[in-house]
Amino acid sequence: MKGDLKKVIWLILLLVLCYPVIIFAETIILKSGKTVEGKLIEKTDRYVKIDFQGVLLTYYIDEIESIDGVKQGLSLPIAKDQKTSQENNPASADIKTAEEYLQSGVNYFAQGNLSQAISDYTKAIEINPNFVKAYRNRGGAYLNQGNLPQAKSDFTKVIELSPNYAEAYYYRGIVYFNQGSLSQAISDYTKAIEINPKYANAYYNRGSVYFNQGNLSQSISDSTKAIEIKPNYAEAYYNRGLAYIKQNNVSQAISDFTKAIEINPNYSEAYSNRGVVYFNQGNLPQAISDYTKAIEINPNLAMAYHNRGFAYALAKDYDKAWIDVHKTEELGDVDTELIASLKKASGRDK
Repeated sequence: MKGDLKKVIWLILLLVLCYPVIIFAETIILKSGKTVEGKLIEKTDRYVKIDFQGVLLTYYIDEIESIDGVKQGLSLPIAKDQKTSQENNPASADIKTAEEYLQSGVNYFAQGNLSQAISDYTKAIEINPNFVKAYRNRGGAYLNQGNLPQAKSDFTKVIELSPNYAEAYYYRGIVYFNQGSLSQAISDYTKAIEINPKYANAYYNRGSVYFNQGNLSQSISDSTKAIEIKPNYAEAYYNRGLAYIKQNNVSQAISDFTKAIEINPNYSEAYSNRGVVYFNQGNLPQAISDYTKAIEINPNLAMAYHNRGFAYALAKDYDKAWIDVHKTEELGDVDTELIASLKKASGRDK
């Protein structure tokens, strides 16, 4: 039974986890010269909040030079009570310039109102048909909506207007990846890197595509380069750990998953996959511990319940194994082979 279980667990985990985390970030340039890439969570007339690799950072407007190229000295005010999107942006009649429509779109985007953001970016483009930042931002809003054809069209327009715009190639690469056009995604990420050799996210995403193509050595190389540029890049350690798993380099896989956890203690997938490595080493207590930690962080992580159920079955703790199997079924992950093996081993049906 043990050999069969180990064979099944490898197949399930690699099928579930081979997809990369695609990073979409805003670029914030501070007056000090520092550049921060992160997701814009909130923007008021006094400050912005940025999600930087899982850490919430706050910067006051007078500290910021620009957000995605938009000068913050030109920002339109946002109401302090933050009650509604209508209250947070000036009425359309008060907006006269393309730059003002752009900033209004940025504000709506930060509030999660993608449709209104797209509307304002479109108005900015109508006033200035060569407004690169408006096309770039509208493409980002379309990408967040899942409207890939429109996103690709806007990023392509940015490239036509500004051929050395590394971000446009990067974001169009994301579109191509999500459309399944992996070779074109690699081409765009490579172009972004040629323009900006320090573009860590482009290396990371290109490495993710190489992983999906089965090019493990190149995937590891790109993840390593991303880590050299951004030493606390938890996702890059995680993806490199996945590649090491497929190469059967268990010590390096454990090292990378452990480093990802050190950087982001709430990285449930890193705990779960480190548990896989420990499982395949025969270290069931440590595997169960990691699966349990992953579940504590994310109670809906079906693969962690699934894999812990395998580990409990091998440890002959059938009561706990059945509990985990039933939980995976509740979460929509039904593994008939595991259930059949567990029935045979435990001598019961549930």
